[in-house]
Amino acid sequence: EGEFAGASSAYMEKEAGDRKREEETLAEMQKQQASYEDKLEALRSESEGALEALRTEADAAGARASEAEARATEALASLAALQADQAELEAELELQLAQQRAGHQAA
Repeated sequence: EGEFAGASSAYMEKEAGDRKREEETLAEMQKQQASYEDKLEALRSESEGALEALRTEADAAGARASEAEARATEALASLAALQADQAELEAELELQLAQQRAGHQAA
């Protein structure tokens, strides 16, 4: 019976040691998981911030493109007006030249 009690006590100590190691391992794994979750949250937050910055930059680029398009349209309209003015001046000049020729021929 003394041998049985000694063996039983050794078994209980071994079981207690095994349980303690399992608990320590589990605690370490939970600690690592919490650390990974913290890192993941930090990356998610950083990614959201970068995405928002890109959206803001894209919006600003879109606004600049719209402004440039408006300026280009305005420039084309000014060019068309200048070409119309030039055509009108050329027509007037041709008319004056024709009148001068007619005057010279009459004289």
